[in-house]
Amino acid sequence: MKTLMTTTALFLLTSAPALADIIDVDSKIDAAIVFTEGATITRTAKFSAQAGHHQILIDDLPLNFDANSLRVTGLANTTFRIVSVDHRIRRLPPRTQTDTPEYLALEAELEALIKRQDNLTFAINTADTKIDVANGRLRMVETLIEREPQTMVNEATFTPRDATDWGETIGVLAEQMEIALLAKITAEREKQGIIDDLKDVQQEIAEVQQRMTATQLPAQDTSVATIKIVADTAIDGTLNLEYRTSAAGWRPVYDLRLTQGDTANLAIERHARVHQNTGEAWDNVALTLSTARPSLRMDAPMFGEQIVTLWDPQAATSGVVAEDFQVRRAQAPMKIAADTAPVAYETHGRTLTYVLTERADIDGDGTTRQVRIDATTTEVATSARATPRLDPSAYLYATLENSFDGPILPGNGSVYVDGAFIGQTTLPYTAADATLDLPFGVIDGITIATEVTNRETGDYGLVSTTNTREEAFMMTATSVLPYDIPLTIYDRAPVSENEDLKIAVRATPQPSEQDVGGVRGLMAWTLDMQAGSTQVVTFGYDIAWPGDQNLRLSGFDLPIPDPDQDTVGIFR
Repeated sequence: MKTLMTTTALFLLTSAPALADIIDVDSKIDAAIVFTEGATITRTAKFSAQAGHHQILIDDLPLNFDANSLRVTGLANTTFRIVSVDHRIRRLPPRTQTDTPEYLALEAELEALIKRQDNLTFAINTADTKIDVANGRLRMVETLIEREPQTMVNEATFTPRDATDWGETIGVLAEQMEIALLAKITAEREKQGIIDDLKDVQQEIAEVQQRMTATQLPAQDTSVATIKIVADTAIDGTLNLEYRTSAAGWRPVYDLRLTQGDTANLAIERHARVHQNTGEAWDNVALTLSTARPSLRMDAPMFGEQIVTLWDPQAATSGVVAEDFQVRRAQAPMKIAADTAPVAYETHGRTLTYVLTERADIDGDGTTRQVRIDATTTEVATSARATPRLDPSAYLYATLENSFDGPILPGNGSVYVDGAFIGQTTLPYTAADATLDLPFGVIDGITIATEVTNRETGDYGLVSTTNTREEAFMMTATSVLPYDIPLTIYDRAPVSENEDLKIAVRATPQPSEQDVGGVRGLMAWTLDMQAGSTQVVTFGYDIAWPGDQNLRLSGFDLPIPDPDQDTVGIFR
C-alpha cells in the first residue's frame, strides 16, 4: 500500500526531456529539532542524474515515523522539479530456494565440517583406547609389585644369593610403571586437544546452519521513499527529507546557586536532557531544542481556608450530619499547603528555540544526554517565610526576575546555598520579564517560637445563651543573622459562612496582607528582621454562636477542650 505525500516544488520547468531512470541513493540524519515531546528530523540524500525524468529511491528510512508528515525539498547546481513523493514499507516474502549459489556453498561447507567432526570423534575414541591400555599396564605392574616379592620369600627353595636379584626385580617393575604412566599421560593430552578441536568444529557447524536458515528467512522490511523529479540538464543535488517522530523529547534542568551576604547573587545554569528512542543513532547532527509543545522540603507549608459552620445536635442521631460531613469533605477538602497547579503555557505565536553551536550525538536507545544551554548570574532580593503553627522553621526565598531570552520552562532544579547542595525544587513556567520566587530551604539564622496564650470556651445569656470560644497565640521571631532580611509570617483565622456565627479577629501588629493569594482568612505579617533583632506577633480570634448549636471547624466536631491541655494542633 502506498501513501501519497504532499510535495514541495522548488523550481518549475515548462518542459523536460522524456528520458527516465531509477536512482538508488543513501541518506543520513543531518539535523533534528527536538520538542518537549517529539521531534522533527531532517535527512539529506545526495544524487546525480542526467537530464530527464527520474525516480530517486531512498530505502534507509526508519520503519516507525509519521509518514504523513514527510516533506521533501532540495538544492542543486541547476533547476529541477519535484513531481511527486510516495512512501511505503517494502516487505519481501520468505525464500524457499535451496539451489542458489549461496545456499549450495553453505551446504558444501557444512558437509566438510560434519566429515571433520566424524574424524575427530574417531580420534577421541582412539585416544580412549590408548588410555585404557595404559591403565591396564599400570594395574598389572601394581599387582606384580604387591605379589612377586612375597612369593619369592615364601618359596622354600628360594635362597637369596645377594641383593642383585632384588635390584633387578625392582628395576624392571619401575621401568614398566614409567612406560605405562607416560603412555596414559600422552593419550590424555592428545584426547583433550582433540576435544577442543571438536568444540570449535561444532560451533562452526552451528553458525553455518544458522546462515543456511537465514537464507530462507524473509528479507528485513525496509522503509522506502520514492521521489520523482524532472531535470532539464545534468544535475548534482541534495534532497532534504523532513518528517516527525514521537519517540524523542527533552526537558530542562537547572542548577541554582545562591550566594548570601549584604547583597545576594543567584547563578542559574540551564541544561537540557535530550532523549530519543527511534532505534537509529543521531550521529553528528545539528541539534535544536524547541519550547513548542506538540525529599527534602524546600518551601514553607501554607494554610488553606478554615471554615467554621454550625450544626444542630438534635439532628445528629438521624445520620444527616454524618452524611453532610462526608459531602463537605469530598467537595471542599482542607489544604494544608498551597500546591502549584500544572501550568499550560503558550508562546502567542512565538516559539523559542535553542540552537546548539556544536553538533551532537544522541543514541537511539532512549539514553538521556545532558547538554548545556546557557547560564547567567544576577543580583536577587532574599526574604524569609514561615508558618509557625505548621512548622517552626523559617524558609529562605530569592525573588528572580526572568532576564533570559524567552520563558523559563517547567523543570527540576538542584539547589545550592553558599556552595553547599541543599536539595531539589521545581521551577514553574515563568514568562520573560516576569518574577519568580525560588525556595532555598530552611534558613538556620531565624528561630520562631509559638505560644498559646489563651484558649477558652464558655457561654453567656439568660433567655437565650450564646456559646463563645477564644483563641490567642504569640509568635516570637529571633534573628541571629549578620545581615537584615524581611520575614513574612503566615497564620489564619476561621472563616464564617453562617449569619449566626460571628468571628472577631485581633492582631498586633496589624497584618500586612489579608486573604493572601485569595485564601480567605489567611493573613501575613512582613517584618523587617534586622541583624540580631527580635520581634513579636500576637494573634487571636473570638467565635460566638447560638447556644442551641454546636460548632464544627473544617469538617470536624470540636469537643470542649481542657484549658490546661495544649491543643494547638486541633485547628490544622
